[in-house]
Amino acid sequence: MTQHLINPLLIQELIDKLPDGTKREWVHFKRSKRKVTLRTLTDFLSGIVADACEANIDLNCRVENKQVYSGKAKVREQGALFNHAEAETAVSSNLTKRNLKPCVVCQRTDHRLRFCQDFKNLELAVRKNVVDQWKLCNVCLNDHGGTPCKFKMRCNFGGCRERHNPLLHPSNGVVGTSVHICTSNPIIFRMIPVQLQYGERVLSLLAFLDEGASVTLLEQQLADRLGIKGVQEKLTIKWTADVTRVEKQSQRMNLWACTATAGEKLMLKSVRTVNKLMLPAQSLDVQELSKQYAHLRGLPIMSYEGRPEMLIGLNNLHAFAPLEVKLGTAMDPIAVRCHLGWTVYGPKQVIEYQPESYLGYHAEVSNEDLHALIKSHYTLEETVISLPQESAEDRRAREILERSTKRIGQRFETGLLWKADDPWFPNNFSMALRRLKQLENKLQKDPQLYENVCSQIEQYVEKGYAHLATCDELNNTAPGKYWYLPLNVVLNPKKPSKIRLVWDAAASVKGVSLNSQLLAGPDMLVSLVSVIVGFRQYRIAFGGDLREMYHQVKIRAEDKQVQRFLFRKNSDQPPTTYVMDVATFGSTCSPSSAQFVKNKNAKEYAVQYPEAAEAIINRHYVDDYFDSVDTVEEAIRRSKQVSFVHLRAGFEIKNWLSNSHDVLRGLGEQQAMQDVHFSRDKETNNERVLGIVWNPKRDEFSFSTHQREEFQPYMSGGKRPTKRIVLSRFDDVTCESRST
Repeated sequence: MTQHLINPLLIQELIDKLPDGTKREWVHFKRSKRKVTLRTLTDFLSGIVADACEANIDLNCRVENKQVYSGKAKVREQGALFNHAEAETAVSSNLTKRNLKPCVVCQRTDHRLRFCQDFKNLELAVRKNVVDQWKLCNVCLNDHGGTPCKFKMRCNFGGCRERHNPLLHPSNGVVGTSVHICTSNPIIFRMIPVQLQYGERVLSLLAFLDEGASVTLLEQQLADRLGIKGVQEKLTIKWTADVTRVEKQSQRMNLWACTATAGEKLMLKSVRTVNKLMLPAQSLDVQELSKQYAHLRGLPIMSYEGRPEMLIGLNNLHAFAPLEVKLGTAMDPIAVRCHLGWTVYGPKQVIEYQPESYLGYHAEVSNEDLHALIKSHYTLEETVISLPQESAEDRRAREILERSTKRIGQRFETGLLWKADDPWFPNNFSMALRRLKQLENKLQKDPQLYENVCSQIEQYVEKGYAHLATCDELNNTAPGKYWYLPLNVVLNPKKPSKIRLVWDAAASVKGVSLNSQLLAGPDMLVSLVSVIVGFRQYRIAFGGDLREMYHQVKIRAEDKQVQRFLFRKNSDQPPTTYVMDVATFGSTCSPSSAQFVKNKNAKEYAVQYPEAAEAIINRHYVDDYFDSVDTVEEAIRRSKQVSFVHLRAGFEIKNWLSNSHDVLRGLGEQQAMQDVHFSRDKETNNERVLGIVWNPKRDEFSFSTHQREEFQPYMSGGKRPTKRIVLSRFDDVTCESRST
């Protein structure tokens, strides 16, 4: 009954019920409208209601204990409401006496902000700024202080029923297609029922195949049902007109997919999880389509109904690339066969009007509404993924690193990554002394351990990692500019002889700790899988690790006093104050600073030793270096160049290992070849770091049970092993497929 809403006789009948003054206002109001409907009258009357609620007019007609009838409303103590004629006269008289606030946009006093044409012509973001700047109500756009808004209106833009003014409706609030516009030829999107497989679990769902998206997305609740735990990485999704959406808890994973009838299995790589896709629901009746379109008859197309919970993008184009096409006329849908099966999509002609399929208003839409609808349409058609933009914190940390890092001889000096330019610390000497006593109680139970820690402290001073605090440092450092780091000792049960000193930068006093004042810095680590794949790529494998990597990075003098610590050899003596001169284990910015220095040093030698510089930047995972080449000579040359470049920054590679005795002899390693351990296995005493165990003698890799999920995509056939799987570095393969 859409036409009834624009019936001029109905509108005029309602206008006749208004007082004469309001009728004149209506005539002025409707002149600016291209088309007058009941919606236009509703907007006009809403303004009248809002004005009446806000005015709270005292008509100076106080009548006590009286009730007036015969067309007049009941009189109350605080004021009076009269019949239409009397109210019109009283209101007009009162409006001339009081001073109306001018419109904050055009400064006129004959209308409210919500009726201001200049305000309506502003961009949405500017309108919101005006409302925020003048602290106006988001519903009535008036200033009524902290009192609740009496305006009962709700937003009616595109079916929105939120409690805000339609002029403040977010233009990117609708995610999906242009379902607000009624069209005689609706569109069938390319969807297909699929099955996802992970181990023994199988899940059926509806997938949206989108050639306008560069990433494959899956709703998080489905990943949870499959029991998948992927690699967590922040995901920033970007649409047209700079509409963005950030998924901080997104996970990256690989999945097996096949048709709903369990046909050909395909690997979908780099699938990213999102909280909710919010794609449009759709139904497809194959029998109905076959009756209407001859070219679709006899094809094994599957019917479906529901909302897609997965979007497959161009990064998995092999899954839905066209293999066979069935075409009709120019305005008919097409059928395409891909590896996932047959899909139907395109325009669909409607033979007769069906009221239940009506999706929007038949009335004419404004330019603003049309702009929002077109924008929402492209939010689905042009979905792309962008690399996470550098945050303000990471940008500040990088600026500090670039500004404060400089070469001093064969070392680099850098500054701590402060959150603020002038950090302040409370006095935490008492806390540090209490923690020292706790450490002494622990060490006194093991005299050998106590002696080892004392020896390490002496070695720190000899190596220049720390120094005894001078009287000038203790007496002249301003209050709030120094901090004591509690010392702790970490034991590795897998290596009883290895004892590491760690400084507790998270210990706090009055809510302040060293780490609370520091930025973590940008993540410059190379992908774990990238390092391992590079290590497995060629015939000769080799690697090593950097000795005391963090301690080779010096800290500038103005930042050292927040790295004090207490220690003493005898608990009966007063504690001695030491100052750490280098980056410490426990400080939140040490990993980023060490990686920055490592890469900065490599870049300085990139012209002279390009291969070594590239290996240092891209073949390191923290302090571990693993690489592979084709020949023994190349392995020796690259290893020596990498060692030489590292030494220019004070880094020393130790514990060289390889699957070639010739490489080890060329590097001066006397010990025999040993296993490389890349993760932790509770069943053995082997220390692991990255995820696999490599036996260089047999040149084999062993994937531990708890790590196989991460490396499942790289296993032949993608089948999960029952317990362990051993892969030879090279089966009988050709040189062309070796890297694969």
